[in-house]
Amino acid sequence: ITGVSRVFLAGGRDQEILVDADRARLLAHGLSLRDLMTALQTSNLDVAAGRVHTNGGEFPLHIKGRFRDAESVARHVLFSRAGGSSVAISDVSSVHFVQKEQDSASRLNGVDRVTMYVHKAGDGSTLEVSREVRRAVASWNQDRFAFQTIYDQADTIRTILTAILAAGLLGGLLSAAAAWKTGVLPAAEGLSV
Repeated sequence: ITGVSRVFLAGGRDQEILVDADRARLLAHGLSLRDLMTALQTSNLDVAAGRVHTNGGEFPLHIKGRFRDAESVARHVLFSRAGGSSVAISDVSSVHFVQKEQDSASRLNGVDRVTMYVHKAGDGSTLEVSREVRRAVASWNQDRFAFQTIYDQADTIRTILTAILAAGLLGGLLSAAAAWKTGVLPAAEGLSV
């Protein structure tokens, strides 16, 4: 959406792929943990960011895209030998979808929620960005998600603009009445105060 600088989600539990490497199985195939990580990162397949676990520690895994499921990661071939045999990730590790560690929380009235914070760019119009975000959210699948606006700065701006307009109109009417009462404005024929 034009005028949006960033969107941040808080709450919810994402899943990630956990590759739990077995050092003994890696060594039995003549591989190292680095070989496994390099094969995953350079495979040109899309993998969700996750972690590689070994009994020696935990290593972050940052890869450009996403596998569709843990089974496709497990079946991925690390390398093929000259005789036609190959070593798959499942031959040297176990692969699972797990709940990602939660790094943010969002609650409303005691209930866990996912909150979307939309930040306007410096040169964006708050009123226009708000209108476009509301339009976009309304087009999302309402059967799967329930949306509730908690705070929209545009509402505050609209309230202030309405108050300014009302004060201006009231001020104009009072000025006209005072001017008419003092004789600065001529009375309309047939009107009396």
